[in-house]
Amino acid sequence: MTKDSTRPRGRGLRSIIAKMLAAVVLMGLVVVVPLVLTNIKTVNQTAGTAIKETGRMMSPILADAARGAVAFGKFDALESLVASVNETTSGSLVRVILLNADSDVLFEFGTTTGTDTALAQALATALDTGEEVITSDGFGVVEPILGNSASAPMGAIAAVWSETVLLNKAGENRQTALMLAIGIFAIGTVGLGAVIYFDISKPLGKLAKAVQAIAQKDYTTTVAGTKRHDEIGEIAKSVDRFRTDLGDAETASIEASYRSSAFEACSAALIVIDRDLEIKFANAAFQNMMTSHSDELKRRIPKFDPEAIVGQKIDFFHGPDNRSHSMLSQATSWPMLVPVELENLSLELEINPVRDASGAPNGYVLEWKDTTKASFDSAIMDAIDSNLAFAEFSKDGSLSHQNTNFANALNVTAQDLKGQRFSNLFETVGDLTPEVIWEAVSGGDPVTGQFHVSLNGGKTAIFDGSICPIRTASGKTSRVVLMANDITAAQTAIEAANTARRDFEAAQGLVVERLRDGLARLSGGDLTTVIEDPFSADYESLRLDFNSAVTRLQDAILSVVENADMIRGEASEISNAADDLSRRTEKQAATLEETATALDQLTASVHTAADRANQASTMVGDARKNAEASGDVVREAVTAMSEIENSSNQISKITSVIDDIAFQTNLLALNAGVEAARAGEAGRGFAVVASEVRALAQRSSDAAREINQLITASSGQVTRGVNLVDEAGGALKGIVVSVTNIATQVEEIAISAREQSSGLAEINSAVNQLDQVTQQNAAMFEQTTAASHALNREAETLSRTTAIFTVATTPSARRAHPAPASVPSPPRPTAPTGHPQGAATAVALAPDPASDWEDF
Repeated sequence: MTKDSTRPRGRGLRSIIAKMLAAVVLMGLVVVVPLVLTNIKTVNQTAGTAIKETGRMMSPILADAARGAVAFGKFDALESLVASVNETTSGSLVRVILLNADSDVLFEFGTTTGTDTALAQALATALDTGEEVITSDGFGVVEPILGNSASAPMGAIAAVWSETVLLNKAGENRQTALMLAIGIFAIGTVGLGAVIYFDISKPLGKLAKAVQAIAQKDYTTTVAGTKRHDEIGEIAKSVDRFRTDLGDAETASIEASYRSSAFEACSAALIVIDRDLEIKFANAAFQNMMTSHSDELKRRIPKFDPEAIVGQKIDFFHGPDNRSHSMLSQATSWPMLVPVELENLSLELEINPVRDASGAPNGYVLEWKDTTKASFDSAIMDAIDSNLAFAEFSKDGSLSHQNTNFANALNVTAQDLKGQRFSNLFETVGDLTPEVIWEAVSGGDPVTGQFHVSLNGGKTAIFDGSICPIRTASGKTSRVVLMANDITAAQTAIEAANTARRDFEAAQGLVVERLRDGLARLSGGDLTTVIEDPFSADYESLRLDFNSAVTRLQDAILSVVENADMIRGEASEISNAADDLSRRTEKQAATLEETATALDQLTASVHTAADRANQASTMVGDARKNAEASGDVVREAVTAMSEIENSSNQISKITSVIDDIAFQTNLLALNAGVEAARAGEAGRGFAVVASEVRALAQRSSDAAREINQLITASSGQVTRGVNLVDEAGGALKGIVVSVTNIATQVEEIAISAREQSSGLAEINSAVNQLDQVTQQNAAMFEQTTAASHALNREAETLSRTTAIFTVATTPSARRAHPAPASVPSPPRPTAPTGHPQGAATAVALAPDPASDWEDF
């Protein structure tokens, strides 16, 4: 064994000083963190309790100050007190609300307005019960405002407190103290590290060099520290004695072989066990591994202690079933690999025997390997390799490795892809050329998106994923990898769907264009329009339906044109006949109208005379009734005057009672004034009230006397009115007798006039009925004439309308009737308004019935 091969590796964090400092820091954290957390909790609880106690103590003071504010409406003192309390408590008073007995807000302090539900309920409870109310969280205190008497509360005041300000200040102080403690702890740690380094680590390093020299069989080396009187001195002395023993005798060769085998590869986690499977040595790497995975190991071995491994049996890890003994005794080849699987930890043991001079196993060296990350990485790579396309390119752009998915996507073999260049495989997609992609990835930037890859013009595969650089420790790109999904089939399906959609849109556009052209021609009146070009199968039925509809419309329009011509001819004949009949009927109606007018005038004259006789009779009857009613009214007036006289006497009695009440009230007010004077200053207000009551009583007495005088004068006037009413009643009786005689004579004249009017009314009614029948006939003929002319006009309009249509054929035999000029009805003669000439006119205008029917 050479000296270079046994040179110790750098300890770094595995050194004693690092471990001790780490232990000191860890112990400091273990002690300080619970203390800090406990302090925070205590401060929070203390602050909350202090604020609650402050609120309970200050709220009655605020209530006393608010009593005056509610009583006199002065809030300056309350506002000053609230500001002072808020300043004294460092802003812990966040809200104050003052209500009167009607729950009206009189004063409010704080950053928010209004009341929440809990505070509103507390205020309502305080107003109802007159007792202090504290909200459920303890930070809101509501005090009732009581007056000097034990009546209902005058109002209530609510104060809401917050411990936030105290907690913030405590946090600031705690942060300052923590930073100071951290600084002191850091200085102490550095000092302790220096002491450990110079007093422990450095001497131990020298001892390690001495031990290394001894391990290299340099028994002449000097062991430093043998003159020290502490533990390191004891170790140095022991090492020196050990060096001497090794140089003097070979009896310790087996123990030396244990030590040299255990520390040959110090970077690996190693332990040495003897033939009884007891752990004799464990290096620092093993200790670090056990410490780092102690939590996981404790789930399987509850009593596991990484610091107490040496001296334990190896079955400590495998259970008490002696599986380790049987496994080692049955081993046929070395090294033996034993996997150890825990819940979140994978380990692998490599076991090699330590043989004595005869070659028999004298112990075993166990190397522990942490394969957790390797197993995880392997599982990830297996998942990537089975689901994604993977390709790796070297720094010069040549393909160095790919998985089966990548080759299958291109429909080639791995041999075909060997050594292919990046630029030869990737195609240009939009602005992304292979050169642009390679330049970006070589610069350290990953590229994500869709990539088209093909080999020598063969099948093009479409990948969706990313091309990422693999960097070295210095940050340079060493290789490039592609990891992506093969979306070739999906992309092909999308392109096929897009092609089908474009074809469908083209066919639809052709259909819309042809239909637009056909409908435009059809709207212009061309009924010969048909769509000749066939449509696609999906729209062919639409073309056929359009052509069929146009053909049916053309047939209908042809039929309408023929019928319109026939209707126009027939309507002309009916119109001429109706015009003649209408003229004759109007002449007859004019004659009857003149006769009816003359009779109406005679009937009106007689009727007017009868109406006036009736009116005179009615007026006389009304006069008699009014006279009789006036007598009744006079009698009732006498009775009413008597009742008014009685009522005046009663009112006089009432005014006397009012005068007595006013006198008694005056006496009571006088007594109240005397009592108020006795009360002194406290009764001044009551004295004023008593004075006003006395004055009111005096005015009531004066008003009662005035009313009594007025009633006395009114009684005399009522007596005089009764006498006058009696005299008016006697005069009305004579008037009633005279009016009754006149009414009898006028009634007989009215009866005679009504009989004459009734006879003339019957004659006039008969003539009017005959005139109405003739007028109705004339109107009916006028309507018939107008309807015939309208029918003729509509037939001409229908002909002109159908003329705008272009049809394939025209009817061979269409009856053509010339439309005669419209003959307007002559004006109807107006009935004369002068003297009656009805009979003569009727004879002169009477038509010959035979000639009428011949003309018709």
